[in-house]
Amino acid sequence: MKSSRLQTKVSESRIWTPRKYQAKSVKFVRANPHAMLHHDPGLGKTSVMLKHLCDMQEAGEAETMLVVAPLQVALSVWTGEVEKFSDTFGHLDVSVVCGKKDEREERASVWADVYVVNYENMVWLLEFWENHKDFKGWVPDILVCDESTKLKAAYKSKRFRFLKPRLPNFKRRYCLTGTPMPHSMLDLWSQTYVCDLGNALDRRISTYRSKYFVQRGFVGYQWVLNPEIPDAAEQIFDAIAPICERLDKLDHLDLPELVTQDIYIELPKDVLREYVKMERHCVAEITGGRVVAANAAAATQKLRQMANGIVYGGVEVDDRFVGKVHDEKLKALCTLAEQLRDGALIVYEFTSEVEAIKSVLPQCSVVEVLGGSAPGATKTRKGVNDVIRRWNAGEVDFIILHPDAACHGLNLQDGGIHVIFFALSWKLEGYQQTIGRLWRDEKKHADHKIIVHHIIAQHTVDEDMVNTRESKDTSQRVLLDAMKERTNRHG
Repeated sequence: MKSSRLQTKVSESRIWTPRKYQAKSVKFVRANPHAMLHHDPGLGKTSVMLKHLCDMQEAGEAETMLVVAPLQVALSVWTGEVEKFSDTFGHLDVSVVCGKKDEREERASVWADVYVVNYENMVWLLEFWENHKDFKGWVPDILVCDESTKLKAAYKSKRFRFLKPRLPNFKRRYCLTGTPMPHSMLDLWSQTYVCDLGNALDRRISTYRSKYFVQRGFVGYQWVLNPEIPDAAEQIFDAIAPICERLDKLDHLDLPELVTQDIYIELPKDVLREYVKMERHCVAEITGGRVVAANAAAATQKLRQMANGIVYGGVEVDDRFVGKVHDEKLKALCTLAEQLRDGALIVYEFTSEVEAIKSVLPQCSVVEVLGGSAPGATKTRKGVNDVIRRWNAGEVDFIILHPDAACHGLNLQDGGIHVIFFALSWKLEGYQQTIGRLWRDEKKHADHKIIVHHIIAQHTVDEDMVNTRESKDTSQRVLLDAMKERTNRHG
């Protein structure tokens, strides 16, 4: 595949010059020590927070900042922003507390202006500082939860229970995300609590639920807004508005056109027959064995795998067993890949799909795998940064990635213009954030468009996932539009 991207390297200033909306954001976080920035990807939340730290240091009001982020963001984004604008932020020492235990201990023990840790190691880091003789329970002045939807159901977790009593130790607390409620308004509680300790939405999740929600669905599994409180959503919006700033990239960036293409495939008749059996009876016969799902939830996973073409074993066979049931999606991907002139991100769901995807891509193409547990996936900070650099320079044709592991914070906008969803997902956040890796300033893309391709198996769970995701998007858009209206009103 020949890339049409320009290879000329342009010298750029390393001084961060804030755009008008970024300058307003800097003032907002300075005026609000506990706040949420609901900014779309690409609007520069990272630089805003680095500038805030610099301003606080200059005023003598804060010295250090702890950033908690998804792993890939922790590995590359914050250090990358400091390097990109080194004339403005280059004096900041950033310590990335990730990796093996001995590496984390070394990086947690040094003095730094900014400590960056992934969510999985947050408890370890705080415990390390509490038990270390030189720190004695010290914590940085500012806490930043980047991509804070990682906290959406955190009230159930050991991580949140550990953090909750320690939150008052941070002088300032901020949550950053462009997708604050990918599932429902319940997602807002823990993120808001981290910032204001329960002032807006109550100190207990149970009180918040009982005040605005009722139980619906199978055995009351689903919480929905109480229909007897017609303005419940508005009450929630008004409660969080004073500590929330909403910025929509459509209002502030010169974006390329976003084009979607649905590519439908049909399952072979024998596969569709077994698909229906799995749907109805939680059992199917595939090449090499019988696959049995233990329950309805497991059956849904098997249905997704059957739609994609590769199935893991079930109860009656080893779970590591993989059976290829069809290659219709792979054929569609192969045809599409051969037509592309620019780089593409290819989204997978199950590890077994990665090698199959690689096998149908053009032989002369350069392919990398980011995130997830797939064999050969790049995971180290140095490796991830190298893949990003080569992609943005036009040296990588395809990046195969898992949205949960690699959708946040990767700055890939200077590379290709295509996102291909080989596998679909129920998760709105991963979908939007993955597209957001490319859908940024228009000047980055000569063709002035970003093209999102969905490979959809007809009459399968794929179609259900598309409909569910669109429904979630509508609900989240109501919140974001309401927050934007309030931000504009008070800004």
